Amino acid sequence: MRFMKKSKKNQKGFTLVELLVVIAIIGILAAVIAPNIFAQIEKSKISAVISEYRAIKTAAVLYSTDNNATTVATSNLSSYLEKPIGPAPFTDSYSITDGKFLAVPGITSEVGDKIAQTIIRTNAGTANSVDVYWQGGSAPTGTNTGTLNIRLLP
Repeated sequence: MRFMKKSKKNQKGFTLVELLVVIAIIGILAAVIAPNIFAQIEKSKISAVISEYRAIKTAAVLYSTDNNATTVATSNLSSYLEKPIGPAPFTDSYSITDGKFLAVPGITSEVGDKIAQTIIRTNAGTANSVDVYWQGGSAPTGTNTGTLNIRLLP
């Protein structure tokens, strides 16, 4: 009995092996969960760009119909949008180039491909063709950034 009391008093904290096992488990969980979290963040940004494109395209079509115009400017669309054209999810701000294209700046070519494929797939049955073109680095490595231009008006 006396021996049992002594051994309990000398046991303070966890052993090194127990701590290493817990740290290893936490490391494995982090390695599995972290990439999924970052992928979801990128997917949400892509969804935001597509949603903004649809809203801006609708506003551009309404403006061109109301004013019999063939081109639009960012300033023309403010009365047709619930909220002003703001910053793009990746960097900088959206803009309209050549009066007919929505410019989405600061995205990688890999993300630009995902956005373009989604927009082309959702507009596949429409009468107007969807033109999407990339301005940026020439190597499609996914690490170069540039601007994705998506047609708003025919």
